[in-house]
Amino acid sequence: MVKVRRERSTFRDPLVCDGKIFDGKSRGKSYLVKELHQVVKYAHDYGQHTAYLVIYNISDKLLDLPTDGTPGAWPPYTELFGVRVYFIHVRVLPPTTTASKAGKATRVTLTRDDLTNPDAA
Repeated sequence: MVKVRRERSTFRDPLVCDGKIFDGKSRGKSYLVKELHQVVKYAHDYGQHTAYLVIYNISDKLLDLPTDGTPGAWPPYTELFGVRVYFIHVRVLPPTTTASKAGKATRVTLTRDDLTNPDAA
C-alpha cells in the first residue's frame, strides 16, 4: 500500500507566463495575437490580473509591440479583458552583419486594433 501525503500549496499567486516563438512567417503576427488571447485565458483560469508573454524573435525582423503604458517604457504591456499582459521581447537570432551594412530593417508592427480584433491581424 502506498501512502500519499497531501499538503496545501504555499503558492497563492501563480505566475502566468507563456513563451512563444515569432519567426515572421507561420508564427507571425496572427500567431502572436492568438497566443496573447491564450495567455489572457490562462490568467482568467487562475484568477490573475497580470500575465507575461515572452516572445522569442528568431527572425531578422524588428517587432514593434503596442503599449497601454508610457511609450518607450519597458516592458510594454496591454490591458485586455481585465488582464495586464506584459510583453517580454527577446531577439534570439544573432545579427548576420554589422548594423551599418545591414541596411534598413524590416518591421512588423502589432497594433492595439490587431489585439482586440484577432481576425484583422
